[in-house]
Amino acid sequence: MKTVSSPFNPGERLTVPFASYPLRACGGKDSLDLQKPETAVRMLTEMGVGQAFLAVEAPWGDPEATARERATLLRHIETFHRAGIRVGVWFWPGVYPAGERELTRQVLADGSVLAKCCPLDEDYLSALEGYVASLAETGADALMIDDGFRYGFENRNFGCFCPLHLRAISELVGHEVSAEDLRRATLSGGENPIRSAFLKVNGASLVGFAKRMRAAVDRVNPSVRMAVCAAPSSWEMDGTDPEMVSRAFAGNTKPFLRTSGAPYWADHRSFGCRMEDIIEFERFQTAAFDKPDMEVMWEGDAYPRPRWNCAASYMECFDLARAMTDPAVHNLKYLFEYATELENEQGYFKRHMRNLPLYRAIAAHFDDKQPCGIRVFEVPHKYDRMDIPKRFENKIYDLQLTCFNPSSKLLSPVGLPTVFAGDGTGIAVFGENAKYLPAEDFGKGLLLDARAAELLTARGLDVGLRGEDAGFAADTELYLADGFHIRAFDQPIRNFRVDASAIPETTALSPDGATVATSYRYENAAGQRFFVLCSDAYGSAERYHRVYGRSRLLACAAEWVSGKRLPAWTSGSPDLYLLCKENADALAVGLFNLFEDEALDTEVRLGDCYRSITFLSGCGRLDGNRVLLDDIPPFGVVAFEVTR
Repeated sequence: MKTVSSPFNPGERLTVPFASYPLRACGGKDSLDLQKPETAVRMLTEMGVGQAFLAVEAPWGDPEATARERATLLRHIETFHRAGIRVGVWFWPGVYPAGERELTRQVLADGSVLAKCCPLDEDYLSALEGYVASLAETGADALMIDDGFRYGFENRNFGCFCPLHLRAISELVGHEVSAEDLRRATLSGGENPIRSAFLKVNGASLVGFAKRMRAAVDRVNPSVRMAVCAAPSSWEMDGTDPEMVSRAFAGNTKPFLRTSGAPYWADHRSFGCRMEDIIEFERFQTAAFDKPDMEVMWEGDAYPRPRWNCAASYMECFDLARAMTDPAVHNLKYLFEYATELENEQGYFKRHMRNLPLYRAIAAHFDDKQPCGIRVFEVPHKYDRMDIPKRFENKIYDLQLTCFNPSSKLLSPVGLPTVFAGDGTGIAVFGENAKYLPAEDFGKGLLLDARAAELLTARGLDVGLRGEDAGFAADTELYLADGFHIRAFDQPIRNFRVDASAIPETTALSPDGATVATSYRYENAAGQRFFVLCSDAYGSAERYHRVYGRSRLLACAAEWVSGKRLPAWTSGSPDLYLLCKENADALAVGLFNLFEDEALDTEVRLGDCYRSITFLSGCGRLDGNRVLLDDIPPFGVVAFEVTR
């Protein structure tokens, strides 16, 4: 007798947060009591979700408030457990909320002082251990530290420059280091002992914090897991990385990480991010820090909620991309507004439920395939050895933004698929990443910006550079293959002198009227091929790259340098974001219209011939090596599989 397997449950890959804190506007009533815990349990059960987190205020300096919080948690945790739902407690204990204790605060590079405590303060750690241990005694299955656990991106600034940090850094370098010395070392120049010591102290303090809190939990309940929420500075300014910190918090339990990058960033344009930037940022972290023995969740936050402030379409595009990316990765998916009755905002929940068939279809058609596209070469820990460009010197916020790879500005908005591990259709290498590119990858076909081309030349690789004249701001570029003149928005151009055999792909007129290559392709004597953008990708004007001509230019460049076809690519509408996965028999494609207009007359060009197509969402038809799509609404998703 044939066994019929149960349909895939998308809820298995979700964790849903709620909050349990006093609502002062409601007379101090607990927020989850306002929402009715039994209603929350019923809706989680309807979604098939077996794991939740309760966000709390963490009033650890106030014994009375802490006792009230503990009593409420005990009650709520029991309710979830009775329903068979695992539940964790989510908190940020960085701020000492009450009492007379004198603790060291975090000092930023500009001298301002945060309310946050510095993890080097022994009194802070000692005081906090008891609170964290008390949370482990509530019956919670896990504890999660919020993303305030960081040194970067604090009020567009970073630190810590407190006396404890300055003392520890001075001990490492062997002489006294002042705050001004530290500012100079961290905000300008190249690799130096003070910057390296700063990062070592930062990393050691965060890992030390994690180990201390883990030990406090182990003393009362070693089975309680501890998770940490990454932040954009977690692998640069913080001097450590999310995997290392996750393992310190985990102890003998399974490491647990929530990565950084949320749908609400697109609504707020946080860090200058659009939806495709956020998804690519999450994909990079998944490739860099997720290991087989870890549990990883993406940051599915729609802050500040409800949908008037962050659309559910952002959330669903984000989560559908997550589902296509990696079957092992979960989403910490905010489906409910914390501070109102659950009935008041059902939009996130209803759209998730409506998409359940699509999530099941994605699992069936994407889970058995591997990502394919242009390989983005991005490494963490670049800041230690970084030669800080003049344009970033003493610009604290702009310097920190180098944690975001510009591939999401160059490749993703113009319909080109990417991968963050393994081989691809060429390798995109930008900026300081070129210092770390393995020599064995030099011949795999490289897409470079100006800084990467310089660095590889310094490493002895011939990428066609022969000198440099005075740069200029380009007003317009001529795309030679198409014959189109396209605005360049005063992009700074590096006026390279290149080998006579290099072939310009785009040009601009310099102030003296000379025609200058703004990009070129070149094959050296060893047969290694390169496409070079004669401008710096990091810190460049976003709108310079957001033009129609870039799709064909970069697609053809990737195929030429690598000698391989892209699995698929598209063009013609802004912010068409493409995800591709393949196996020996088929190619699965997810196409997201992440723009406010309909995408009309969309054509997906395929790198191979296929005999049939199956649409999981959207409509269209297979026409040779093209897929011709019906109109795609704003923030609509088309998914299909073509078979050989």
